[in-house]
Amino acid sequence: MRVLRHVLDVGLRHKRAVAAGTVVLLLLVCGGFTFVDQQFFPLSDRPEVMVDVAMPPGTSLDETSRAVAALERQIAGQAALRHMETHIGDSAPRFYLPYSPATPSTSHAMRLFVATDLHGREELIRAIEALPLPVEVHLHVQRFSLGPTVDFPVRTCRIVCPVQKQYGCLASV
Repeated sequence: MRVLRHVLDVGLRHKRAVAAGTVVLLLLVCGGFTFVDQQFFPLSDRPEVMVDVAMPPGTSLDETSRAVAALERQIAGQAALRHMETHIGDSAPRFYLPYSPATPSTSHAMRLFVATDLHGREELIRAIEALPLPVEVHLHVQRFSLGPTVDFPVRTCRIVCPVQKQYGCLASV
């Protein structure tokens, strides 16, 4: 109790020094924030790759199954592949917080590939994106990672017009 009383007495006797010290500490802390990464979640990469297989609306489950089986045959021999699973007509259960399952549809399948490591994940992604596929099969390959979004970056553009009512404005991206 005596120590606290002494600290309070010294602080009250030297008000200006305490106030100046507080301002200096505030400025140091504000300057220190420039060294902290500006992201909400820290980067946390995972070796999984999710591939959404989209077929034209109304495609039967059999046709979707055949397209997914062809994808499986072409990827099955990859050395970087540890495990794979398929959900046809539906998505996987929500096993990862940022993952949003798709609405059930006969023309949709979700393929989950687990690579041996992060380097293997990138090899799998390159192999999947290089696959020769029929025109009606569309793949959307996604990495599972927390941190800044990379799958669908937001692009902003600015419209520049010398005269507001003039048509044919120039847009710069």
